[in-house]
Amino acid sequence: LHDGHEYVIGDLATPIAGAIAEAVARDMCSTSNLFQSAVKDGIKRIKHGIDAAIYAAADITWPLPSSVRCLVDEYDLRMLR
Repeated sequence: LHDGHEYVIGDLATPIAGAIAEAVARDMCSTSNLFQSAVKDGIKRIKHGIDAAIYAAADITWPLPSSVRCLVDEYDLRMLR
């Protein structure tokens, strides 16, 4: 279920999210990381909300325990590479 939110919002890979954040910062005429961080946080909150609903519907504990989350993140980055 790690990428279950992709059903709703599509596959927004980390490099694409970063590029969107940079483009928003440029459009705001800012070199500040504040805009980039806000965009990345917004994307993360959207994914988190969808994931929470999916996990609740499947009756699976959300958020995942940190040990499981770290393992999933590690393998997700391996797949990205």
